[in-house]
Amino acid sequence: INQHLTWWRSSFTTPASIDPTKFTSLAVDISGGIKGFIYVNGYNLGRYWMIPSKCNGQPHGHPDITMVFDQTYCTEQLPLQRYYTLPTDYINPVGQPNDIVIIEEIGMVKPQDIKIVFCDTSV
Repeated sequence: INQHLTWWRSSFTTPASIDPTKFTSLAVDISGGIKGFIYVNGYNLGRYWMIPSKCNGQPHGHPDITMVFDQTYCTEQLPLQRYYTLPTDYINPVGQPNDIVIIEEIGMVKPQDIKIVFCDTSV
């Protein structure tokens, strides 16, 4: 930590299991980062800041957000968001490469922990 601004760039191939005619949910698991931005093929997926959650252990929420309380986030001080939705419209056709650029503001903890993941949509 306390490093200078760092740019990370990599690529991944669109998996064959992506079917643009069906709903498929992909996400970027940013658990190896600390604070910055995520871009895929030039699209900004958002800003992340992996600060630990803090709470008093009681269920709580915000009137503008529907959120299920999970005690694990409080007791283990996990970040509230580590998955960032990757719309299939943003990725190239099956078998073609995609660029991912991560702008890390503070210093990457474990860049090898950043992954493209399938989301379980059966829940």
